[in-house]
Amino acid sequence: MMESMKYYNAFEMPERTVHTTEVYVRIGKHVATIQHKIGGNCSGESILNSAISHVADWEFCSKEVKVGSAVDNDEGVAISLTLYHEKSGKPYTVHFEDDERVLRDHIVGVQIVDWQED
Repeated sequence: MMESMKYYNAFEMPERTVHTTEVYVRIGKHVATIQHKIGGNCSGESILNSAISHVADWEFCSKEVKVGSAVDNDEGVAISLTLYHEKSGKPYTVHFEDDERVLRDHIVGVQIVDWQED
């Protein structure tokens, strides 16, 4: 746990913060983690919902993928995501053009892992 999360208290936080979130995707035994930073005057549920939408709506880029990998289009938005088998490391790739809902249906977790004053 990041040191900042030991003292997470929305009532005592500065007005403007940047939260770092992680969204976990699982398809069978294949996993990926997308990390996203969200700034503004919000906390808790608002941050978590925004992080889920960011991944579910394919708005993330390859630089945000911390476990797995992605390919971006010309606008810098992911068009495919490769998840890796948790034991063998064998890849499994999903493509936006094949099924844009696939990530929404396979998000298994989201958490705020860090925050700092903006």
